[in-house]
Amino acid sequence: MPFEMDDLVGLNATSVQRIVSLSPQDADKALERLLKASGKLTPVGMRHSQGGHTAYEGGTVLLTETMGLKLTETKRLGWERFFAPDWDKGQITVAAGVTWTELHAHLRGTGWAPMVQQSSAHFTIGGSVAVNCHGRDPRWGPMVRSVESLWLLCGDGERREASRTENPDLFAAVVGGYGACGMILKVRLRLVPNHMLAPNSGDGKRQELDLDKYIEKRLKPVLGEHPEIGSTQLHYGWLKCTEDGFWEKVWVESCVLAVGDPIDKTGTLESPTWGESEILRAAWVAARKQPNIKSSVWEEMKRRSSNAQKSRTNFLRASVDMTLSKGDREGVDLLQEYFLPPDQLEKGLQQLKDHFRTPGNKALVNVLSSTLRVVRRDAETNLSYCRDGDRVSLAVEVHVPVDKDTQGPRRPTLAAQAVLWQANEIVLGLGGCHYLPYYHLESAADNASSSQFQRAYGGQRLEEQRAAIKKYDPNHRFWNAFLKSHFA
Repeated sequence: MPFEMDDLVGLNATSVQRIVSLSPQDADKALERLLKASGKLTPVGMRHSQGGHTAYEGGTVLLTETMGLKLTETKRLGWERFFAPDWDKGQITVAAGVTWTELHAHLRGTGWAPMVQQSSAHFTIGGSVAVNCHGRDPRWGPMVRSVESLWLLCGDGERREASRTENPDLFAAVVGGYGACGMILKVRLRLVPNHMLAPNSGDGKRQELDLDKYIEKRLKPVLGEHPEIGSTQLHYGWLKCTEDGFWEKVWVESCVLAVGDPIDKTGTLESPTWGESEILRAAWVAARKQPNIKSSVWEEMKRRSSNAQKSRTNFLRASVDMTLSKGDREGVDLLQEYFLPPDQLEKGLQQLKDHFRTPGNKALVNVLSSTLRVVRRDAETNLSYCRDGDRVSLAVEVHVPVDKDTQGPRRPTLAAQAVLWQANEIVLGLGGCHYLPYYHLESAADNASSSQFQRAYGGQRLEEQRAAIKKYDPNHRFWNAFLKSHFA
């Protein structure tokens, strides 16, 4: 009997043969059995990727989060099944199905924190490695910077370690490979001290700035800092998305080391309270259909920003559940992210602003949230989104109408997709690129998505990615719809 698998936004419903929960007790044996059987295997984490990464038609889905830490089982199974720290080196080996939230709990009181992770802790570590995520720290670049080595079950049936010195071609293909070559089993991560951080916007307070002043006074200085020893520890710029003053203001969230450079060893872990989450979520839901309410969302976001000092870990525990939603029969939320060369940022923002605010486009794509972050160059991975230099990330969350007449899975209307498609074109024209975990846009033009992918990620490194897949997974045993689109 087939089952249906989908992702966070509910736009990639796929009929699969099996959904397998891999328990810590028998994951190894189960994987061996599945690999000996026929069919495609798709490992998934928390299913936040939106571009067909979470399933393959008629295949088997492997739920990797069930391989991770279960707080009620650690005494019975032994914590070493999930974590193997090397405190002297500032490293920890973690099961791929462990979430960042669970890693935070394990690191509590040790004085250590993740070096690179998303701005939220809801994701599995294996999933973060597979998409080569980036976060708020402008010093380190994408996830690959913090990966010392990883262990995989490859599609050819062999278990391998991959690092910068051991199978380096596999390392470059798997980190940011979106499931290519095999299944990540565990990862050795680099850690950094869990410093206490203080919000800083130049005058000791968080601050709302005009966009041009933000770029000149806040963003350019961060870009100009040494990429590894810069004083800025975390940085976010929230663009104002209200109907009046769209992208004219930026709310700065930037952190430096607290006075005295203390390390948090208390073990305190913060999370948004239910009340705060529900208030913001209610406003967010209303803003999808009533854009004027976005002014209230903007003020609520500012109100929630605290000037209090807190640990690095606690700055990385924001909830994503308050925002992204499958929506309803009328519309759905999508994420899109663009990486712009710093010297093209102002031009790119103006062109994208004009594009999104064109009356026809505005009616189709409701921009709910936009953020700016610094991402340092990554020349290590084959599908790097910042291969040629540092980039400024523009992440955009939008609400778009869905096609109610389609006979297949729910999908955004082609008209709304065309607006987002053209946004990719603007970014590509400026030497930037789009991020691949997000919704796989369709177009009336044949092979249009492949064309944008080739232009953004093509060249010698793409050929190396194809070669690695052929070498380590020649029969495409570990596969998903995204990989089929670009590497079949």
